Amino acid sequence: MAADPLLLVHLPKTAGTTLAQLMRYHYRGGAFKGAGNVLSRFDEAESRLRAIARKPRLRAAAGHVSFGLAERVLPDAVFVTILREPVARTLSQYHFLTRSGNGAGLVPPWLDGDARGLSLSGAFDRGYLLHDLQTRMLCGLVSPYDELPSGALERAKTNLRDRFAYVGTTERFDELLAVLDLSLGWPTAAYERARENPRRPARTPDEAWAVAAERNELDRELHAYAGELLAEKVDAAVAEEADVIREATARWNGAEAVRSDARVELALEEAGRMRAAYEQRKQDARVKKRQT
Repeated sequence: MAADPLLLVHLPKTAGTTLAQLMRYHYRGGAFKGAGNVLSRFDEAESRLRAIARKPRLRAAAGHVSFGLAERVLPDAVFVTILREPVARTLSQYHFLTRSGNGAGLVPPWLDGDARGLSLSGAFDRGYLLHDLQTRMLCGLVSPYDELPSGALERAKTNLRDRFAYVGTTERFDELLAVLDLSLGWPTAAYERARENPRRPARTPDEAWAVAAERNELDRELHAYAGELLAEKVDAAVAEEADVIREATARWNGAEAVRSDARVELALEEAGRMRAAYEQRKQDARVKKRQT
């Protein structure tokens, strides 16, 4: 493992929470730290990153931080990120916003109204949603609310290619996880998919799809490029690791077994240890809360 911390630039609604939970498990004992949230608490995000920079023993961090801010504070970090097909990502964030009413940590503090009932176009127009958010988070802007510069897409592509050690997509999450397992020496583990929304409508109206596509033209190209970068790292070993992860995860989440071999069983055992560690953290947090 490199001495520099592994830092997840967590783009909203891309499976970043799932990856962050895996990172927290693999870097236990205080070696993992949340990196903050530039979308709702910019000053806190910068101070969190600076605290991480002062802790040389810290090995991993994750947060809704822009690459521009993260690189400024932690230029030697090992960067990882996940992109998602932008229409699906936008609609996921929109349904999350309108269900919670206030964006639950994904909107700036100056938007304190209730967003329930807003149309998708209205959410964009009022600033609850940002067009081309993934490009904004990756092109070098310190704040995603800053004006998008000319050449932002090419800057974001260059950053993904030259500054990110690991780039994945939500749609090929298991392959990204396989790359991380093999590169960083993580034990193979099944995982629980975090923060899926079971109440999201089964079908999105065509008009909403059209609005989301129109507001994410740069992100559509950037997402495709991220897929190309991931594909370059998928060799036979990565493909086999991804198959094990996929089968073990399906079984962990209740599906019938398709294959059963030693590697799958070990991945299930590791998932059990991960769940136990998660439950222990919750218990410790409850005890700490009672004592304060």
